[in-house]
Parts: sequence; structure tokens; C-alpha cells
Amino acid sequence: MDVLQPTRDGIDRGVVRQSELNPTGHAATEPPESTWIASRSDDLIAALCGAWMEIGLFTDGWAHRNETPETFFSPRHGLLYSGFLASSIWMLRVVRRGQGQGFSGRQAIPAGYGLRLIGVGLFGIGGMVDFAWH
Repeated sequence: MDVLQPTRDGIDRGVVRQSELNPTGHAATEPPESTWIASRSDDLIAALCGAWMEIGLFTDGWAHRNETPETFFSPRHGLLYSGFLASSIWMLRVVRRGQGQGFSGRQAIPAGYGLRLIGVGLFGIGGMVDFAWH
């Protein structure tokens, strides 16, 4: 039997078969109650911050290959690390919003953002190594 089953966020995702519903009556494709989903605008801003950082990474790589000597305090590093800062601040804002919605600990991290949080930590360590290297 087909049932029209809107998701928790109110978006109608079409017809869902009765067999696709989990025991709580929600579509099986929905995340469990212990996670939350960031909005599309959150994802767009996160992607733009990531693109900002990537542009800085590529221009810095170009400078390492074509310009000598290079210092840590260059415009290319400024572009790279300002993108990292923007990305980190955005990630913190999104996690804080999750906390404001009543989620705590790992549950405050929206679905799909866990690896991004790990990446922010690893990139921060890499930035300190880059500073020491220059």
C-alpha cells in the first residue's frame, strides 16, 4: 500500500510504500531522531567557504612552485587561511545552532558534517606545521 508520508522537515518527498516505513512510522530514508539536518543555505555557505579555501590552496601551491623565496605572511597564505577561518567559524555556528535546538555532544553536529569537523582540526594542525616550515 502506498502512503503519502511527509518528512519531519515538512518537505514532501513523494509517495513512500508502507514497507519503507520504520517502526516509528517515518520513512526509512530519514535520519534517526538523534541527528539533525543542516539547511541547504547552511550547506551552500559551507561549500563557498570550502571553495574560498581551495582557491587559496591552489594559489599557494602555484607560489611554492613558481616564486622563491616565499614567506608565510604572503597574500596567498592570507587567502588560504582566511578561508579556513571562515570555514571554521561557520562550522562552529552550525554546531552551536544544533546545541540551541537541544542537541548535545556529537548529536549537535548535523548529518554529514562530522568529517568536516575532523578536517578543520587536521587543517589547523597543518597550518601550524606550515608556519614552522616557513
